[in-house]
Amino acid sequence: MNLKDTAQVNISTTAFKETLINFLVPLICLVITTLVGLLWIMPALRNLPAKQQELAEAQKLDNQLTTKKAHLEKLLDFRNVVAEDSDLFDKVLSSEAKVPELLAQINLIAVENGLSVTKLNYSFSSKVAKASTETPSANLYETVEVSLGSTGTYSQLKAFLESLENAARLITVEDVRYTADEDSAALNINFLLSSPYLFVESSAVTDEAVTLDITDKSFTNLINVLKDLRFYEVTADDMPEIAKEESEPSEEIEVVEGEESSE
Repeated sequence: MNLKDTAQVNISTTAFKETLINFLVPLICLVITTLVGLLWIMPALRNLPAKQQELAEAQKLDNQLTTKKAHLEKLLDFRNVVAEDSDLFDKVLSSEAKVPELLAQINLIAVENGLSVTKLNYSFSSKVAKASTETPSANLYETVEVSLGSTGTYSQLKAFLESLENAARLITVEDVRYTADEDSAALNINFLLSSPYLFVESSAVTDEAVTLDITDKSFTNLINVLKDLRFYEVTADDMPEIAKEESEPSEEIEVVEGEESSE
């Protein structure tokens, strides 16, 4: 092989290498790009809606916690007012039965309005939510039921009911029955009263919103209404001797979606 032939071979080899490089490198890059797309980009795109939802939920939680922080700071600034309002609500809807105090209050209201108390019995009952296919029955709150027997006039009966309505502790008149005494102008009156009590267990939940606003007009109006009620300063020692617990407990009363109905 002469020098001319050797040169031609070298030129052909160089041209082949350049051609190979020009096609092979882009081909390799294309293969790598395709693999990256299949292995990383496509899965990421498929997960994009879920990631967007997670981002939206995170932003919502951030806004909720910011609002909650502002509400808690306001409550902290008015801590004395919050403590006073909490004590006020506890006197209206007690967290305990406080039976002696309740009976003493009912007896005091009756005597102040001229009724003569002849019977004062009490028992306990529960208000329960009606069971469904989705949720089992559960206690909503407990009540103290009071059976009050008395004698008095119609005007005294009316005054007694008005005083119960204006009393701070929540007392519901479930039933009233009376008969005329043939030997006098007095009425024999029997009341069935109930007073609920509810113990609330509080637990901190980070992402639960705080909706209480003690500066809201509706809240302040409610507080003013409660303050206008009469608070009877009675103690357990004031419970009358006639009071006694009934031997048979009252039946549970079933409540459906906040509406009470006796079974």
